[in-house]
Amino acid sequence: MPKRTANRRTKPEHAPDTPPPMEQEEGVRLHAGPPVAVPRPARRPATRAATPSRPLPPGAGPGARIRSAVAPASVKAAPAVVTHHPRRRLYAAISVLVLLAVLVGGTFGLVQTGFFRVGQVTVHGASYVDPLEIRRATDAEGRDLFRVSPETVRAQVERVSGIRHAKVRRTWPDGLTIVVEERTPAAVWQVGGVAYPVDRDGVVLDFAPDSSMLTIVQVDGARSLAPGDRVDGDAVVLAARLRDETPGAVGQRVAKFEWTQATGLEVTMDRGLRVRLGDSGGLDYKLAVWRGILDQTRTSGTAITEIDLRFGDRVFVR
Repeated sequence: MPKRTANRRTKPEHAPDTPPPMEQEEGVRLHAGPPVAVPRPARRPATRAATPSRPLPPGAGPGARIRSAVAPASVKAAPAVVTHHPRRRLYAAISVLVLLAVLVGGTFGLVQTGFFRVGQVTVHGASYVDPLEIRRATDAEGRDLFRVSPETVRAQVERVSGIRHAKVRRTWPDGLTIVVEERTPAAVWQVGGVAYPVDRDGVVLDFAPDSSMLTIVQVDGARSLAPGDRVDGDAVVLAARLRDETPGAVGQRVAKFEWTQATGLEVTMDRGLRVRLGDSGGLDYKLAVWRGILDQTRTSGTAITEIDLRFGDRVFVR
């Protein structure tokens, strides 16, 4: 029988070149050879919670203390408390009242002394109308400027014969400035053998008539006219256009303008042709029809003495 051999613990065998392992201390790893120190990770300093502005409720721990110290971004700050001082407000109100009283009293004193009384009325733009007549029409001289209405003065000035439009403004402390647009003669309206200058609106003007101007003879009227009266302004505008456009449009010139209440404006051309136009409505069409009739008569050799263009496409020729 073989002999039993007692179990013996045998130490592990190591290579002859490898030194036995040494115990490892905390923070230092030992290897064969000289020890090498391994740097420890840096620790962040603990954030100290801010002391709350008011005592915490019972049982609140450190976490609650930190949460109460750092307010969330969605929470708005409380508005600042404004302290009112009643005495300061009272002093300010009294100061304003005293200042207003001084201003009112001073203004009233100046009014009583005539400081704001209108003493100068300046007129611009008057060439035909006498500026003195315009100043008289204002009825403002000697009155307090506060009581003068520019709109009322404008209406009074525009009623002066020869004034088409006016602008009025106050010139402090005691003046008025008036800028006028005058009515200028555009034609001469002859009634009953008397010639009256009129503007393009048909307003009779208080000017001496000029014989070289365009003249319209009213055949069926004999009443006299006065400055400011009105005649047919459309006939004045139509006559001016015919004088300027007929040489190129129909090849003839107007020799005479006549007007009646029944037929409106009628012209006699330099070759004896009489044409009734009535009013200025559709003048371009009337001139085109007029030119077409003249072309046809030249081609056919027919002589005509009258054309009536008052009724649109219903044209009468004689």
